[in-house]
Amino acid sequence: MAVKEIVMVLLMIFAVFSVVGAILERPVFLSYITSNSMQPTLNKNDLILLNPFARNYNIGDIIVFHNGEKWICHRIFAKTQDGFLTKGDNNIVTDQLEGVPPVKHEKIAGKVVTINEKPLKIPGVGDKIEQISNVLIENKYFTLIFFLIVGLKDVFAIKRRRKARFVKISYQQLYTLVSVFVLITFSITLSTMISEVDIEYGTTLAGSAKPGWVYPGETFLRDVEIRNPTVFPLIYAVVDKSDRAEVKDVFVLLPGEKKIVFVKINAPEETSIFYERIYVAKILPVFPLFAIKALVDLSVYLILIAEIALLAILLYIGYKLTEVKERYRIRVPQVIQL
Repeated sequence: MAVKEIVMVLLMIFAVFSVVGAILERPVFLSYITSNSMQPTLNKNDLILLNPFARNYNIGDIIVFHNGEKWICHRIFAKTQDGFLTKGDNNIVTDQLEGVPPVKHEKIAGKVVTINEKPLKIPGVGDKIEQISNVLIENKYFTLIFFLIVGLKDVFAIKRRRKARFVKISYQQLYTLVSVFVLITFSITLSTMISEVDIEYGTTLAGSAKPGWVYPGETFLRDVEIRNPTVFPLIYAVVDKSDRAEVKDVFVLLPGEKKIVFVKINAPEETSIFYERIYVAKILPVFPLFAIKALVDLSVYLILIAEIALLAILLYIGYKLTEVKERYRIRVPQVIQL
């Protein structure tokens, strides 16, 4: 593969991940360090790779998480019942020293990829990545269209090269491969659009003497703000997961809009600190509202299955409508002998 093609592939991957990350408001596969808190392990402007599918986090793992204001890359220092305590390698104290709550699973974007316990990184490119990322995000649709056109041009306009090897692939095979890739990418993206939100409260015999505390056995309401940060309309479904929480609301938010959703909570009789969990699902507006409400009544995850099934049907229809017998010759990259 030529250097130009390698650069084009890397730029296309970065462009896609940057745009997807901007839509989801979280790092996707790639991130970079913005401070010196992880020195000497990671330095400012280091580009790092993330594993967003990691679910088991252990002490010593380096993770990227959201602290309520920004994304942070620190190491897991300890585990507690309420979450993880984190600390930068160059910091003296943990991030949770001054009453900051532990990091919960749903706040973690991924685990930093390591080899022999050393982070896989590209030093000193973070500031350049940030500049490129800002341009790509501001023009995300034009960026994706540009790279798609360039990519298709390279696929369908390959010139015969001396001593080059070619494989023949039919239109049906090429369409199937692209469709499978699109479905997998779409499924992964949708899976990140359902998040879990914890509502914290305490019960005490003193009742409302403390802000956020209630009497044991009391029924009360807690508000949750839902905001659409994207540039297109989204349907939101807010559904209870905990037995003591009650909420089921489906609504549309235009770009930049927000709504306050009230969750009814039935506090337990004992005195302690409790967490009630709810689902917040972002849904593409491809189904009517009444259909989405019907699916939510059964399970919030049925929405994902329905959206994936719809895309699969559309891809199949496109396959049948554009079916041709043409075959393409694709050059096989030569293996470099060392």
